[in-house]
Amino acid sequence: PAGSVSTPSAQTVSGKWSSISPRFSLDYRWSPQVMTYISAAKGYKGGGFNDAIQTRCYRSPLPNCGLGDYQPENLWTYEAGIRSDLFDRRVRLNITAFLTKYKDQQIQLADPGPPPLVYTVNGDSTVKGFEVEFLANPVQNLMLKASLGYVDATYDEAIRGVSGQVAVTPAIPFYRSPKWSYTLGASYKVPVGETGDLAFDLNWGWKDKQLSFPSSTNFVELPAYGLLNGRISFDAAGGWSIAVFGNNLTNKYYLTGGFDPSGPASKPVPGLTGVAHDRVFGFTMLDIGRPRELGVELSFKF
Repeated sequence: PAGSVSTPSAQTVSGKWSSISPRFSLDYRWSPQVMTYISAAKGYKGGGFNDAIQTRCYRSPLPNCGLGDYQPENLWTYEAGIRSDLFDRRVRLNITAFLTKYKDQQIQLADPGPPPLVYTVNGDSTVKGFEVEFLANPVQNLMLKASLGYVDATYDEAIRGVSGQVAVTPAIPFYRSPKWSYTLGASYKVPVGETGDLAFDLNWGWKDKQLSFPSSTNFVELPAYGLLNGRISFDAAGGWSIAVFGNNLTNKYYLTGGFDPSGPASKPVPGLTGVAHDRVFGFTMLDIGRPRELGVELSFKF
C-alpha cells in the first residue's frame, strides 16, 4: 500500500553438520605389469546459509523470504579400473570406470523472483563415465600421450527454487559437464653433449560443449573447443633453463563461462514448459578464453 515503510527485522538461523567419510578398496596384481582394482568412497561438503534472500519481506511473494540454510552435500563414488605397463614398460594403458551418486548436491540457482535472487538449493544427481590414459615410448627420448574421457551426468529429480517454481529437471543437461574430452601430445628430448637437454613438447586438448549454469533460464551453452600448446626448452646441467612457449597457438576464440538471463520472455527454456525466459536481471555476460600467448621463461634451481 501507498506509504508503506519497509522495516528490517532481526533474523537468525543456525545449523550443525558432521560426517564420517570412509573409503574401501580392493586391488589384485595379475602380474608385475598389470593391476586391477575396485573402490568405494564417501564424500562430504558441509551445509551453509543463504544470506541473499531478503530480510525486507513485506512486498515479496517468496514463501521463505529471509535467511535460510541448505543441507550438507553427500556422495558415494564407485570406481573400477586397470593399470598396466606393457611391452617392456614402453606402453602404459590405464582405464577407469566410475559412478557417483550425489545426495543433496549443493546447486546454485538464479531465481527471477521477484525479487531476483541467487542462492543455493539441494538436489540429487548421478554422474557416471570412464577415462582412458595412454602413454607410449616407441623410441628413446620420444613420448606419445593421449587420453579420452566420457561423462554422463543427470539430475535425479525436479528441483524447486524458493519461489516454489521448478527450476531444474532431469531433462536439463548437467552444467559444467562436457560429455566427451580428449588430449593428444608428444614430447621429444635431445641430449646436447654434457651441457644439458633440449626438449620439444606439443599438445592438443579438446572439450565437448557444456552449460555454464544450472538454471535453464540463465545458462549459456559453451561451444566445444580445442587448444594447441607448445614448448621448446633447454635444461642446462648447471641448474638453469630457458624455454619458449606458446599457448592457444591457433588463437582460438572460445568461451569459459557465461550468464544469460536476457529476454525476450518468449525465448524457449530447455527442459521446462510454460516457463518464461528470465529477463529480470537485464544483462548477458560471456567469459572469453585467453587468446594466443607467446612467452619466454628463464629459471634457475639451487
